[in-house]
Amino acid sequence: MDFNRDGWLDIAAQRQVKGKPGGPVVIWWGAENGYSDDRTSTIDLGESLALMYLKGADFNRDGWLDLLVPNRGTGGIEEKPSYIYYGSPTGFSDERREAIMGTAPYDNAVADFDRDGWLDVFLCSYGAVEGNEPSLIYWGSDQGFGKRPRTELPTYGSSGAEALDYDGDGWLDLLIANHRQGGYTDRPIPHRHRTVSMLYWGGPKGFSPERRLEIPAIGPSGLNVRDPGNSYNRGLYEDYFSSPHKVEAGERPESIEWSAETPHGTAVHFQLRAVQTREELESASWVGPRGPNSWYTHTGTKVKGITGRWVQYRARLITPNGGATPYLTRVSVQFGPG
Repeated sequence: MDFNRDGWLDIAAQRQVKGKPGGPVVIWWGAENGYSDDRTSTIDLGESLALMYLKGADFNRDGWLDLLVPNRGTGGIEEKPSYIYYGSPTGFSDERREAIMGTAPYDNAVADFDRDGWLDVFLCSYGAVEGNEPSLIYWGSDQGFGKRPRTELPTYGSSGAEALDYDGDGWLDLLIANHRQGGYTDRPIPHRHRTVSMLYWGGPKGFSPERRLEIPAIGPSGLNVRDPGNSYNRGLYEDYFSSPHKVEAGERPESIEWSAETPHGTAVHFQLRAVQTREELESASWVGPRGPNSWYTHTGTKVKGITGRWVQYRARLITPNGGATPYLTRVSVQFGPG
């Protein structure tokens, strides 16, 4: 993800240290000429942690991507800290991190399960062969993840999760891949990979073992590593930004039209922005037919009240459930005297 917001994608990964479970997190900063070991930053975790899939999201809604660092550990069922490093213009720091406890989290899910505007974190609990530890939901808030008690969901060696609206009721559901059901060598219940995975149905009352679909499977491990939705807030959309266009003197945007396929309730909406100099575009507000909080939703709509020597549009590609997506093939902005 683009952690420093310079327009180039960066790569965050753990660098292994010989003879230890794990080493520091290294960020390779993207640039026009690619990546280089000479252009990196290091997050010293302060302890030897065996990490799993790192994920970025804007948990505190400050406009900077934060970094979820899941700590798998080295086995056992005791809880260990995973960390959330909060991003900023100066990068990541141990002084700006929050710990959340878990039991060997693997491929986790970040989403706003309760629709309160704050991202939540689902931590798998892979655990160890001697037990079936519950997986955990930490609820986000304006004060981080300690404001509300966490939620425990029964699972069997969970190793993957994906948050989507499977039943189309407007609430995110939670698909959990259970890798294996734990057992004991001194008891008749064996350790086995033939068990059920689980689809917990979301709703205004949250998740419950009484509201889940059990799916027989044999040892699934992980699901899609990337969460559905926008990288910052997990909203079920992605934005495409056009290149800036220099407007001829004496002209202004007059209308916008497009061609798109929108199956299964998907949609494409548009906004524009215009300023006098190209440098001002980055900080300019996006507007639709009724101002900043509106969107052009019908092709061929007239554009009013937008003037400037530089203009740009953004297309929001919307999915109702994180599954089907629209397919945008053409955009045309017409100009006239203004």
